[in-house]
Amino acid sequence: MRTRNLIELRRKLREKFGSTRLPELTPALENKLDQAFLKRVQKVIEENMEDEAFGVEALADRLKLSRTQLHRKLNALTNRPASMFIRSVRLHHARKLLEQSDFTVNEVAYRVGFSSHAYFSKCFREEFRCTPKEFVKARLGT
Repeated sequence: MRTRNLIELRRKLREKFGSTRLPELTPALENKLDQAFLKRVQKVIEENMEDEAFGVEALADRLKLSRTQLHRKLNALTNRPASMFIRSVRLHHARKLLEQSDFTVNEVAYRVGFSSHAYFSKCFREEFRCTPKEFVKARLGT
């Protein structure tokens, strides 16, 4: 019974965190340790947002985990590898910046750790199904 419940919990967490949207981490998560872990991961990523060299190795080092442990844990909770989770957090932060500020797309790309505008646009399109410029135009209503 306990094993079945744990498997069901993991399945629910994968559904919740594995979608294309990065969910808000809410206290409603059943496992408080997993919730705390994901909040900590997100906080570390946000603290190093502008550092384009910040990746899985640096994240694992900051969390005092091996790269393999980090990958397994994030993959189990979010159904995404660590590198994709980092990229998703960066892209969601970029989306917030585009919504709430007057920064250009290039400025936002650099602020969230992308050195290539083209790669930023490609990743943004994969995550949100529109380019950053299309997103800004839709926000402005033009």
